[in-house]
Amino acid sequence: MRNKLRKLRSQNKAVFYIAVGVVALMFLWTAYSVLRNGQHGQSVASQYNYATATTKSLMTTSTTTTILSTMKTTSTQIPQTKTRRAAVLETAKGTITFVLYENEAPVTTKNFIGLVERGFYRNMVFHRVVPGFVIQTGDPTGTGRGGSDATIPLEISKALTHVKGAVGMARSNDPDSASSQFYITLDDTHQLDGGYAVFGKVVSGMDVVESIKQGDTLISVRLINYTGDT
Repeated sequence: MRNKLRKLRSQNKAVFYIAVGVVALMFLWTAYSVLRNGQHGQSVASQYNYATATTKSLMTTSTTTTILSTMKTTSTQIPQTKTRRAAVLETAKGTITFVLYENEAPVTTKNFIGLVERGFYRNMVFHRVVPGFVIQTGDPTGTGRGGSDATIPLEISKALTHVKGAVGMARSNDPDSASSQFYITLDDTHQLDGGYAVFGKVVSGMDVVESIKQGDTLISVRLINYTGDT
C-alpha cells in the first residue's frame, strides 16, 4: 500500500514538473514573440524614415533641377543676334552703319535698297542738320525739295519708334510723298512716332552722326550683311 502511494506521489511530481516546464516555455515564447515584434516594428519605422529621407533628397534634387531649368529658360529668353542687311554710309566725317528692318518695314526698305543698288546715293550733301534733332540727306539737288522719281506710301510699325539713332523717311505734308530723302535722329524724338516711317537704326558710327554738319558730303552707300544686336 505504501509503495503505491509513493509511486503515485512520484507520478504527481512528474506531472507537476512537466506542467511547470510547459508554462515556462510558454512564457519564454511569449516574451520572445513580443521582443521580435518590437524589433520588426523598429525596422519598419527605420525603413520608413529612410524612405522619407530619400524622398526629401529627391525633392531637393528636383528643386535644384527646377532652378537650373529656370536658369536655362531665362538664358534662352535673352534676345539672340540676327543677321540683317545693313547700309554702310561713307561720309566726309567717317563711316555710319545702320541695320535695315526689312520684316517690319518691307515697302520702305525695298525702296531704299533699290536706290542704293542703282547708285542713287552718291556725292550728296547733308542739306539739313538740326542739333539735338536730326541730320538729313538723300536729295540730289541739295535743297531739300528734290527726290527720286517715285514715291511710296507711309508705312508705320508700332515696333519701330524714334529712339536715338533711328533712321526714317523724310516727306512733305502728304503722308505718302516719301521718296529718297532720309534722316537719322540725334536723340529720342517720339513726337515723330506714327507720322514718319522708321526703317533702320544706327549700330555703328553714332559719333560720326553727331559730328555731321550741314553741307557735309555723303560719299556713297553700300549694303552688307550685319550680324549683331539690333
